[in-house]
Amino acid sequence: MPQRRQDIEILLVEDNELTAIEIEQILHAAHFSTIKRAGNGREALDMLRQSSPDLIVSDLRMPVMGGYEFLQRLAEQEYRGGIIIVSGVDEEIMQSVESSLSASKLNILGIFSKPLDVEDIESAVKWVWPDA
Repeated sequence: MPQRRQDIEILLVEDNELTAIEIEQILHAAHFSTIKRAGNGREALDMLRQSSPDLIVSDLRMPVMGGYEFLQRLAEQEYRGGIIIVSGVDEEIMQSVESSLSASKLNILGIFSKPLDVEDIESAVKWVWPDA
C-alpha cells in the first residue's frame, strides 16, 4: 500500500457530475492526486478488472447499480482497500447500510452525508495515510 497520499489511487463512484467534481476538489485539497471516476457500480466493477485502487469513494444512490449492491460485490471479491461512503440518503438508511456492512470484511473508513468536506476525508484517512 502506498504511503504518500500523492501515490494513492482513488476510484470515485458518483453519478452526479457536479457532485463528482466537488468531491474531486475535496480529495485534491486533502493531497490526493490520482483519481479515476465511474458513474455507477457496474462501471466501477468493470474498472476494477483493470486495476485495484487503494481507496474507493462511493455514493449509495446511483442508476444501473447502486452503491449498496456495488459494496456487496466488493465484499464478495474480497476487496481490501479503504472505502468511504458518501450519500445524500437520510440518516436512517445510512445507519442501516452501516450495520449491514459491519459483518462484511470491507475496510469502511467512513460514512458521510453530502455535502462532503475536507475534514470528513481527513478524519476517515488519517490512520491509514497520515501524511499530507
